[in-house]
Amino acid sequence: MPESTSKLLPKYVILILSLCLSGLAAGQSSGAGPVKIYGWVPPTGNSACGLDSKQACRSDYLKYVLPHVDGVSLEVWWAKVERSDGSKSGGYDFSKYDDMAKDFLSDSHWSAEKRIIIVVSPISHHGMNINTPAYVFTKEWAKSVGAAPLDVCTCNNYAGSGDGSGRCSNSGADTAGFPAVFEEPFKVALKNFYSAVIAHYNKVSWHSQIAYIRLGGESFPWCSGQLRDLVSPPTAPRLKAVWTGYTKEMYAYEAGLGATYPIMTATNGGQNAIVDATWSQQEASDAVDHGLVLGSQGLQMRDITAHKGGQSCSNDFCNIYGQHHTRSAILEMQTASPTDPSGERSPGSLVDLLPFAIARHANTFELFPQDVFIAYDPNYNPPGKPGYNQYHAAYAAAIEAARRGR
Repeated sequence: MPESTSKLLPKYVILILSLCLSGLAAGQSSGAGPVKIYGWVPPTGNSACGLDSKQACRSDYLKYVLPHVDGVSLEVWWAKVERSDGSKSGGYDFSKYDDMAKDFLSDSHWSAEKRIIIVVSPISHHGMNINTPAYVFTKEWAKSVGAAPLDVCTCNNYAGSGDGSGRCSNSGADTAGFPAVFEEPFKVALKNFYSAVIAHYNKVSWHSQIAYIRLGGESFPWCSGQLRDLVSPPTAPRLKAVWTGYTKEMYAYEAGLGATYPIMTATNGGQNAIVDATWSQQEASDAVDHGLVLGSQGLQMRDITAHKGGQSCSNDFCNIYGQHHTRSAILEMQTASPTDPSGERSPGSLVDLLPFAIARHANTFELFPQDVFIAYDPNYNPPGKPGYNQYHAAYAAAIEAARRGR
């Protein structure tokens, strides 16, 4: 037995014990029903992944990973679907993403019980926004919906195309910053887009194989300090009221679109002094009141430490999932980034993270390509990075144990 494998066996034993005992600890129950394991945004063959070629990333995923997951998620960027025609919409074209889905559905490693997840991202997750159509930022579009031009903010963590100087502007000069999503120009355009999304995916031939659609991707309020200055009075409580008022309005709208599959929202809160855990709590409560299911994309080792110390987990999912697990059939979880099998660096190892989240009612996981490659692809051994040879036994066992843990 290789030395690296033998070192991991005790941790695997601990994993199995934790799955068996987690429901007994502190009076908690892991709930009922199977745990689903999905692959988050698989390689398309156009980007490197640590294998010998970009095409190998795609072919290896299909051969080695796809048989072991319950399906895959595809991220739909708003601006890739909706074209801009000057200051108005130029129409919607979903063909690129439909082709992606059909590539999986027609693959020999796909089976009837597998499902597709659609994650709709109207704004880029961080740094520079390229996901929102250009017309949304124009003065003419704002005028057409009876509003002032859309404010766009920049900050240290969301610099846009400038220097992240920490200002908001509606001049239209920098459309790559974080938009004030609660303002009419953005909100009206987004509602129109979401309506088109649901109408489209309701009628595709494979709509019965959609597990759920997550609208909004990770809807985190970047540049919260700058957004605060847009509301009156410019206080944290007022910004929370405006933001959660906007999300509640969107949940009601989304619930009325007639989707033939669950609609998920990702709650966000607890990241700083302005955006505290009560933001997530309010969003979650409003979402389930409207029949939406819940997701959270920040799972990390810090959550385990925080929970032991009586503090909130990321996005307060430990409390939220405990409170709403009887009302949200799906409770999705994604790690904050690709994991570290050694457990030495954030966000930690799946060996620790999966059972922790399952014990707190999570029943659906979207795993990064790097993590499922480590578990299942014998060709995945990138130089200087965690790979299959060293960690596949622990990761494959952790994933399969998680699936059986419910």
